[in-house]
Amino acid sequence: MEEEELDKVKAISLVDVHKREPKKRIGPRDEILLHKDEIKAIGEKSWLKDKHIDFASHIARVQFTDVGGLFNSIFKGYGFPPINIDTGKFMQILNVSNLHWILVHRGFMKPYNVVYLCDSKPQLKKTVLNDGIAEPIEVEFNSNITEDILDSVAQLIKTDEQTFHLRSAPCQQQLSTDSFNCGVFAIAFATSLLFNENILDPLSQFDTTKMRDHLKLCFENQELAPFPRIQLSPTFASQHPFSKALPNIITEVHCTCRLPWHGSVKARKGKKLPKLVQCFTCSNWFHQSCENIPKSVLKDPTTEWNCVMCAV
Repeated sequence: MEEEELDKVKAISLVDVHKREPKKRIGPRDEILLHKDEIKAIGEKSWLKDKHIDFASHIARVQFTDVGGLFNSIFKGYGFPPINIDTGKFMQILNVSNLHWILVHRGFMKPYNVVYLCDSKPQLKKTVLNDGIAEPIEVEFNSNITEDILDSVAQLIKTDEQTFHLRSAPCQQQLSTDSFNCGVFAIAFATSLLFNENILDPLSQFDTTKMRDHLKLCFENQELAPFPRIQLSPTFASQHPFSKALPNIITEVHCTCRLPWHGSVKARKGKKLPKLVQCFTCSNWFHQSCENIPKSVLKDPTTEWNCVMCAV
């Protein structure tokens, strides 16, 4: 095929394919192609879109076959398939809060059973009293962990346990003037972990002046390589935003779908509550839609009902 014709084939945008037949035409780990003009279009202050993120994930899948996840981001709307990989390692770049990109991963940091979140968005702070001292202090908290993120992680790991742990990993953060770099940071975090680099060291940070050119080079070569870094002195590093380690978020999961229940949060927001029913035998909770629970049971909570496993 002539080069010009090949470029035309590659120029079919991922967005258009999604609009036609998203479930049939694009699988969770299908090959993604990016047109060279779309690579050139990555300007100094442009936001990365799903096709850029999915192309990076595709390259990573080819290079690192022992890592699970790395699904095409379009599948977040349909529900990610669970991770199925022997090494236990997985990573996934997620789109949250309107084109804000983050990375979740497991198996790259100790303890290996915890899912970590790398988010370049600065953490919010709240004022608290410091052990009875009159002067309040400002502390960071898990403001970046949303219901959306918890649901996506639950879909990916589909744990048999009653809970899973999610922790915000200490990592480099964007300056207030470059909030459009979240997608570049998410890919850089993923690349560093894949190459066994330490992303927890505030003295070794990405060179933000070279990150986009490096990303475009990776796209052109269709091969990921560690992003350029700069070494900082402790004094200079204190002037660059770097998130702190925060306590785990422990989330309960329910039903055969193994998803969290955000009923209390949704009720406060005036949203419709999901319908959950407790099994009389095992005491676990199930969604009406997942277990096809009769309406009579939903109307009368005192009715004894058994889930499919306990009814056998």
